[in-house]
Amino acid sequence: FLIALVVSTVSVLVSIPIPIRPVERGRQPSARSREVIRRFTWTGVLNGFSQGLLTPFLIPFFVVVFALPRSEMAVYSTISSLIGTFALLAAPALERRWGFVRAIVGTRLVAAALAALMPFSPLAAALGIYFALPGLRVAALPAQTSALMGRLPHADRSEGAGTNQAARVGAASGATAAAGYG
Repeated sequence: FLIALVVSTVSVLVSIPIPIRPVERGRQPSARSREVIRRFTWTGVLNGFSQGLLTPFLIPFFVVVFALPRSEMAVYSTISSLIGTFALLAAPALERRWGFVRAIVGTRLVAAALAALMPFSPLAAALGIYFALPGLRVAALPAQTSALMGRLPHADRSEGAGTNQAARVGAASGATAAAGYG
């Protein structure tokens, strides 16, 4: 906890000198901006809901179904997260090659198909899917964020990004809670 506190504090201190452009206070987004925000909010809701139904149960799935020790799953989880990190770095090249829509739809469709196959797969294949899922899930985020920011004027970008992320996180939380009753 102390390490997390120190890292969080340092991240705030590093951000302080970043210059910011003033934004008119009390300004309401235009009708066009509200429509863009609404569409991306629904994208966030759907992505978050699907993430919330799946992600919290992946490690227990391997522990229960394949009797893998939690310590071993910690290693696999680290590998999976690192693959997701590199997928984020590769995302701009993916978007340039496939385009905005195909990059998002393609990675999400492949992730959904693999997630559907995971429960029916032998251990090695299930682990391969587990390693690939985070990368496929996050590879579209830079393209999506870039598209959102490119469609909004500067003054509306914070509201757009905040609404999109709140929708994603809120839906993920709701899906995880609902899954506990299913």
